[in-house]
Amino acid sequence: MPRNRNSGRALYPIFRKRENVLCAPVRCGRRDVGNGRPGVPGGARFVDYRVVSDEGDYRVDTVTPSAALVLRPSAKSSLYASYLQGLESAGVAPDDAENAGEVLAPARSKQWEVGARLEILGACAALSWFHIDQALAYTDAANYYVVNGRALYRGFEASLQGNLAKNVSLALSGQRLVSEQAKTGSDELDGNEVVNAPRWSGSAFAVNGGACYTGARFSDDENLARLPGYVPFSLGANYRWEMPSGQVVTLRINGDNIFNKRC
Repeated sequence: MPRNRNSGRALYPIFRKRENVLCAPVRCGRRDVGNGRPGVPGGARFVDYRVVSDEGDYRVDTVTPSAALVLRPSAKSSLYASYLQGLESAGVAPDDAENAGEVLAPARSKQWEVGARLEILGACAALSWFHIDQALAYTDAANYYVVNGRALYRGFEASLQGNLAKNVSLALSGQRLVSEQAKTGSDELDGNEVVNAPRWSGSAFAVNGGACYTGARFSDDENLARLPGYVPFSLGANYRWEMPSGQVVTLRINGDNIFNKRC
């Protein structure tokens, strides 16, 4: 890693994040509970967050709680609700910003989720609603990269995974997302969609191939420029044979974005 010759310190920031799980009086971790009886997994996480950079060092110590409620109406179904907090890096100012290279302080995030899972005909189906509240980082009108306001994400996610036949698997997923910039103090930004947050996305994979869809999304905070949606395809194949010695050898070949779609 490059270092400043005068100080001997790293020119690029070094992030160190140490987490310790502190179990609460309720069960720590996740556990399914049968016969319709509620389970209440919960706990807390101690986060020791340190940043070492040529601009200066700082350290944040905090505790982030989490809790959940899990019900199992039957052996093949479950309902859950969860809440958790986390400490996330706000990133480093990009090279074209006035404060290029500045390390922004970490910020607390919150997430709520309610969902259901059901096993049917050997497949697993899931549906959930989520709400995520994160710090909003962007380049402001003065060309400074700042953390100001909140990025809110709300939506639904659905998935289906199972086997169509022996050795033939299928995985489908889709997401509807509503994003919003809030508490920025600017009428031009509040209420706008968050940068690079597509309203629709999804994927479909079967056997050794599949596709992922990412919908159109805005590329700037004022929502003046929109990037088009795209669908990259993946494809793979494998061949398996047994050696005279009895050893089994498998040859695999995989390709991602085989049609070279731009993101």
